[in-house]
Amino acid sequence: MSFRSCGRLSRKLACGVGLCLIASLCQATTADLGDAREAAVVLARQGHTEQALLQLNELLTEYPQVSAIRFDYAVVAGWHGDDERAVAAMADQTPDELPDYVLAAYARSARNVGRFDLAVDLYGALAERENYGLKGLVGGLLAMADAGRLDEGLVLLEAVDEKPASQSSEFADLQFACGYLFERARNYMRALDCYNLGLRHHPEHGELRRRRAMVASAMGAADVAGVEVARDPALFAASERAGIRMDEAAMRLRWSGLSRETEDLAREDRALARYDELTAEIDPGNRTL
Repeated sequence: MSFRSCGRLSRKLACGVGLCLIASLCQATTADLGDAREAAVVLARQGHTEQALLQLNELLTEYPQVSAIRFDYAVVAGWHGDDERAVAAMADQTPDELPDYVLAAYARSARNVGRFDLAVDLYGALAERENYGLKGLVGGLLAMADAGRLDEGLVLLEAVDEKPASQSSEFADLQFACGYLFERARNYMRALDCYNLGLRHHPEHGELRRRRAMVASAMGAADVAGVEVARDPALFAASERAGIRMDEAAMRLRWSGLSRETEDLAREDRALARYDELTAEIDPGNRTL
Protein backbone atom coordinates (compact mmCIF):
# COMPACT_ATOMS: atom_id res chain seq x y z
CA MET A 1 0.00 0.00 0.00
CA SER A 2 1.40 3.42 -0.96
CA PHE A 3 1.77 6.34 1.38
CA ARG A 4 -0.93 8.12 -0.69
CA SER A 5 -3.34 5.21 -0.19
CA CYS A 6 -2.55 5.16 3.50
CA GLY A 7 -3.29 8.88 3.64
CA ARG A 8 -6.66 8.46 1.96
CA LEU A 9 -7.55 5.62 4.32
CA SER A 10 -6.52 7.67 7.36
CA ARG A 11 -8.64 10.59 6.21
CA LYS A 12 -11.65 8.27 5.68
CA LEU A 13 -11.21 6.76 9.12
CA ALA A 14 -10.90 10.17 10.72
CA CYS A 15 -13.96 11.39 8.87
CA GLY A 16 -15.93 8.32 9.91
CA VAL A 17 -14.95 8.77 13.54
CA GLY A 18 -15.96 12.45 13.33
CA LEU A 19 -19.37 11.63 11.88
CA CYS A 20 -19.95 9.06 14.61
CA LEU A 21 -19.08 11.61 17.27
CA ILE A 22 -21.43 14.19 15.73
CA ALA A 23 -24.25 11.64 15.48
CA SER A 24 -23.75 10.59 19.09
CA LEU A 25 -23.74 14.23 20.18
CA CYS A 26 -26.99 14.91 18.27
CA GLN A 27 -28.63 11.87 19.82
CA ALA A 28 -27.53 12.97 23.29
CA THR A 29 -28.76 16.52 22.67
CA THR A 30 -32.13 15.26 21.40
CA ALA A 31 -32.49 12.98 24.41
CA ASP A 32 -31.58 15.81 26.80
CA LEU A 33 -34.07 18.13 25.11
CA GLY A 34 -36.81 15.52 25.36
CA ASP A 35 -36.04 15.02 29.04
CA ALA A 36 -36.14 18.77 29.68
CA ARG A 37 -39.49 19.12 27.91
CA GLU A 38 -40.95 16.20 29.80
CA ALA A 39 -39.72 17.60 33.13
CA ALA A 40 -41.42 20.93 32.41
CA VAL A 41 -44.70 19.25 31.44
CA VAL A 42 -44.61 17.13 34.60
CA LEU A 43 -44.18 20.31 36.64
CA ALA A 44 -47.19 21.83 34.90
CA ARG A 45 -49.32 18.77 35.56
CA GLN A 46 -48.41 19.02 39.21
CA GLY A 47 -49.78 22.56 39.24
CA HIS A 48 -46.48 24.44 38.95
CA THR A 49 -47.41 26.05 35.67
CA GLU A 50 -45.46 29.28 36.20
CA GLN A 51 -42.20 27.44 36.78
CA ALA A 52 -42.95 25.14 33.84
CA LEU A 53 -43.50 28.14 31.56
CA LEU A 54 -40.15 29.61 32.59
CA GLN A 55 -38.39 26.37 31.72
CA LEU A 56 -40.22 25.97 28.42
CA ASN A 57 -39.49 29.59 27.51
CA GLU A 58 -35.77 28.96 28.04
CA LEU A 59 -35.94 25.91 25.79
CA LEU A 60 -37.93 27.82 23.18
CA THR A 61 -35.36 30.61 23.15
CA GLU A 62 -32.56 28.10 22.64
CA TYR A 63 -34.42 25.88 20.16
CA PRO A 64 -36.94 28.12 18.35
CA GLN A 65 -37.14 25.69 15.44
CA VAL A 66 -38.47 22.81 17.58
CA SER A 67 -42.25 22.93 17.17
CA ALA A 68 -42.90 20.50 20.02
CA ILE A 69 -41.53 23.00 22.54
CA ARG A 70 -43.80 25.74 21.18
CA PHE A 71 -46.77 23.37 21.40
CA ASP A 72 -46.02 22.51 25.03
CA TYR A 73 -45.53 26.19 25.83
CA ALA A 74 -48.92 27.16 24.38
CA VAL A 75 -50.78 24.34 26.12
CA VAL A 76 -49.19 25.06 29.51
CA ALA A 77 -49.89 28.79 29.09
CA GLY A 78 -53.56 27.87 28.70
CA TRP A 79 -53.40 25.74 31.84
CA HIS A 80 -51.85 28.73 33.63
CA GLY A 81 -54.79 30.90 32.56
CA ASP A 82 -52.63 33.04 30.27
CA ASP A 83 -54.66 32.51 27.12
CA GLU A 84 -53.26 35.63 25.46
CA ARG A 85 -49.80 34.11 25.63
CA ALA A 86 -51.09 30.79 24.33
CA VAL A 87 -52.74 32.39 21.30
CA ALA A 88 -49.66 34.51 20.58
CA ALA A 89 -47.45 31.41 20.63
CA MET A 90 -49.64 29.75 18.00
CA ALA A 91 -50.11 32.80 15.78
CA ASP A 92 -47.94 31.48 12.94
CA GLN A 93 -49.34 27.93 13.03
CA THR A 94 -52.05 26.52 10.79
CA PRO A 95 -54.52 23.95 12.15
CA ASP A 96 -53.14 21.23 9.88
CA GLU A 97 -49.74 21.55 11.57
CA LEU A 98 -51.08 20.96 15.07
CA PRO A 99 -51.56 17.72 17.00
CA ASP A 100 -55.11 17.13 18.24
CA TYR A 101 -54.48 18.12 21.85
CA VAL A 102 -52.69 21.33 20.82
CA LEU A 103 -55.47 22.29 18.39
CA ALA A 104 -58.07 21.76 21.14
CA ALA A 105 -56.08 23.91 23.59
CA TYR A 106 -55.52 26.63 20.97
CA ALA A 107 -59.24 26.76 20.14
CA ARG A 108 -60.18 27.02 23.83
CA SER A 109 -57.68 29.82 24.44
CA ALA A 110 -58.88 31.70 21.34
CA ARG A 111 -62.44 31.61 22.67
CA ASN A 112 -61.32 32.66 26.14
CA VAL A 113 -59.65 35.82 24.80
CA GLY A 114 -62.65 36.76 22.66
CA ARG A 115 -61.20 35.66 19.30
CA PHE A 116 -64.51 33.99 18.56
CA ASP A 117 -64.27 33.72 14.77
CA LEU A 118 -60.79 32.22 15.07
CA ALA A 119 -62.15 29.80 17.67
CA VAL A 120 -64.97 28.78 15.30
CA ASP A 121 -62.41 28.00 12.59
CA LEU A 122 -60.16 26.06 14.95
CA TYR A 123 -63.03 24.05 16.41
CA GLY A 124 -64.22 23.35 12.87
CA ALA A 125 -60.82 21.88 12.05
CA LEU A 126 -60.92 19.87 15.28
CA ALA A 127 -64.35 18.48 14.39
CA GLU A 128 -62.79 16.83 11.35
CA ARG A 129 -60.29 14.89 13.47
CA GLU A 130 -61.01 11.30 14.44
CA ASN A 131 -62.23 10.97 18.04
CA TYR A 132 -62.57 14.76 18.34
CA GLY A 133 -65.64 15.34 16.18
CA LEU A 134 -68.18 16.04 18.92
CA LYS A 135 -65.71 18.02 21.02
CA GLY A 136 -65.04 20.22 18.01
CA LEU A 137 -68.76 20.55 17.27
CA VAL A 138 -69.64 21.60 20.83
CA GLY A 139 -66.76 24.07 21.01
CA GLY A 140 -67.72 25.51 17.63
CA LEU A 141 -71.36 25.97 18.68
CA LEU A 142 -70.33 27.79 21.85
CA ALA A 143 -67.94 30.03 19.92
CA MET A 144 -70.65 30.78 17.34
CA ALA A 145 -72.99 31.81 20.15
CA ASP A 146 -70.30 34.09 21.59
CA ALA A 147 -69.65 35.58 18.14
CA GLY A 148 -73.34 36.34 17.62
CA ARG A 149 -73.53 33.87 14.74
CA LEU A 150 -76.70 32.45 16.23
CA ASP A 151 -78.59 31.49 13.07
CA GLU A 152 -75.52 29.69 11.76
CA GLY A 153 -75.11 27.86 15.05
CA LEU A 154 -78.77 26.81 15.23
CA VAL A 155 -78.63 25.45 11.67
CA LEU A 156 -75.51 23.48 12.55
CA LEU A 157 -77.16 22.17 15.72
CA GLU A 158 -80.21 20.95 13.80
CA ALA A 159 -77.94 19.24 11.29
CA VAL A 160 -76.34 16.95 13.90
CA ASP A 161 -77.45 13.54 12.69
CA GLU A 162 -75.56 11.31 15.11
CA LYS A 163 -76.74 12.21 18.60
CA PRO A 164 -74.61 10.74 21.39
CA ALA A 165 -76.10 8.25 23.83
CA SER A 166 -78.04 9.99 26.59
CA GLN A 167 -75.86 8.49 29.32
CA SER A 168 -72.62 9.79 27.79
CA SER A 169 -70.86 12.97 28.87
CA GLU A 170 -70.96 14.06 25.22
CA PHE A 171 -74.78 14.16 25.40
CA ALA A 172 -74.64 16.55 28.36
CA ASP A 173 -72.09 18.74 26.59
CA LEU A 174 -74.24 18.90 23.45
CA GLN A 175 -77.30 19.89 25.50
CA PHE A 176 -75.24 22.59 27.17
CA ALA A 177 -74.26 23.98 23.76
CA CYS A 178 -77.90 23.77 22.67
CA GLY A 179 -79.10 25.71 25.71
CA TYR A 180 -76.32 28.27 25.40
CA LEU A 181 -77.21 29.01 21.78
CA PHE A 182 -80.90 29.49 22.57
CA GLU A 183 -80.04 31.53 25.64
CA ARG A 184 -77.92 33.93 23.60
CA ALA A 185 -80.79 34.12 21.11
CA ARG A 186 -83.03 35.09 24.10
CA ASN A 187 -85.22 32.06 23.55
CA TYR A 188 -85.19 31.16 27.22
CA MET A 189 -87.86 28.47 27.09
CA ARG A 190 -85.92 26.49 24.49
CA ALA A 191 -82.75 27.04 26.48
CA LEU A 192 -84.42 25.60 29.58
CA ASP A 193 -85.58 22.61 27.56
CA CYS A 194 -82.01 21.85 26.56
CA TYR A 195 -80.60 22.33 30.05
CA ASN A 196 -83.36 20.23 31.64
CA LEU A 197 -82.87 17.43 29.12
CA GLY A 198 -79.18 17.32 29.88
CA LEU A 199 -79.74 17.40 33.64
CA ARG A 200 -82.32 14.64 33.43
CA HIS A 201 -79.50 12.26 32.52
CA HIS A 202 -76.60 14.11 34.18
CA PRO A 203 -77.98 15.83 37.31
CA GLU A 204 -74.52 16.78 38.60
CA HIS A 205 -73.28 18.50 35.45
CA GLY A 206 -72.03 21.80 36.86
CA GLU A 207 -72.35 24.03 33.79
CA LEU A 208 -75.87 22.77 33.03
CA ARG A 209 -76.94 23.54 36.61
CA ARG A 210 -75.32 26.96 36.55
CA ARG A 211 -76.79 28.08 33.23
CA ARG A 212 -80.26 26.74 34.11
CA ALA A 213 -80.21 28.79 37.31
CA MET A 214 -79.17 31.93 35.42
CA VAL A 215 -81.94 31.44 32.85
CA ALA A 216 -84.51 30.73 35.58
CA SER A 217 -83.52 33.96 37.32
CA ALA A 218 -83.79 35.93 34.07
CA MET A 219 -87.29 34.51 33.55
CA GLY A 220 -88.47 35.58 37.00
CA ALA A 221 -87.94 32.33 38.89
CA ALA A 222 -85.18 33.78 41.02
CA ASP A 223 -86.28 31.68 43.99
CA VAL A 224 -85.52 28.52 42.01
CA ALA A 225 -82.12 29.93 41.07
CA GLY A 226 -81.54 30.87 44.69
CA VAL A 227 -81.99 27.24 45.75
CA GLU A 228 -79.21 26.23 43.34
CA VAL A 229 -76.95 28.98 44.63
CA ALA A 230 -77.54 27.88 48.21
CA ARG A 231 -76.82 24.28 47.23
CA ASP A 232 -73.47 25.04 45.57
CA PRO A 233 -72.28 28.67 45.90
CA ALA A 234 -68.88 27.87 44.37
CA LEU A 235 -70.59 27.06 41.09
CA PHE A 236 -71.32 30.74 40.54
CA ALA A 237 -69.15 33.82 40.25
CA ALA A 238 -69.65 36.43 42.98
CA SER A 239 -71.37 38.78 40.53
CA GLU A 240 -73.74 35.99 39.46
CA ARG A 241 -74.68 35.17 43.05
CA ALA A 242 -75.33 38.83 43.76
CA GLY A 243 -77.36 39.18 40.56
CA ILE A 244 -79.63 36.29 41.51
CA ARG A 245 -80.15 37.73 44.98
CA MET A 246 -81.04 41.05 43.36
CA ASP A 247 -83.57 39.33 41.13
CA GLU A 248 -85.08 37.69 44.21
CA ALA A 249 -85.31 41.05 45.99
CA ALA A 250 -86.82 42.70 42.91
CA MET A 251 -89.47 39.97 42.58
CA ARG A 252 -90.45 40.36 46.23
CA LEU A 253 -90.88 44.08 45.68
CA ARG A 254 -92.91 43.57 42.53
CA TRP A 255 -95.32 41.01 43.89
CA SER A 256 -95.52 41.52 47.63
CA GLY A 257 -97.90 44.49 47.42
CA LEU A 258 -97.45 47.74 49.26
CA SER A 259 -98.73 48.26 52.80
CA ARG A 260 -101.77 50.40 53.36
CA GLU A 261 -101.12 54.03 54.16
CA THR A 262 -101.94 53.47 57.80
CA GLU A 263 -99.46 50.60 58.13
CA ASP A 264 -95.75 50.72 58.81
CA LEU A 265 -93.65 50.75 55.60
CA ALA A 266 -90.65 49.18 57.34
CA ARG A 267 -90.95 45.96 55.30
CA GLU A 268 -90.71 47.82 51.99
CA ASP A 269 -87.91 50.02 53.31
CA ARG A 270 -85.91 46.93 54.29
CA ALA A 271 -86.42 45.37 50.87
CA LEU A 272 -85.30 48.53 49.08
CA ALA A 273 -82.25 48.86 51.33
CA ARG A 274 -81.33 45.26 50.59
CA TYR A 275 -81.68 45.88 46.87
CA ASP A 276 -79.40 48.93 47.07
CA GLU A 277 -76.87 46.91 49.07
CA LEU A 278 -76.80 44.18 46.43
CA THR A 279 -76.55 46.71 43.61
CA ALA A 280 -73.33 47.99 45.12
CA GLU A 281 -71.89 44.47 44.96
CA ILE A 282 -72.21 44.41 41.17
CA ASP A 283 -72.23 47.77 39.44
CA PRO A 284 -74.29 50.71 40.66
CA GLY A 285 -76.68 51.77 37.94
CA ASN A 286 -76.36 48.48 36.07
CA ARG A 287 -79.63 47.02 37.29
CA THR A 288 -83.02 48.65 37.81
CA LEU A 289 -86.27 47.54 39.29
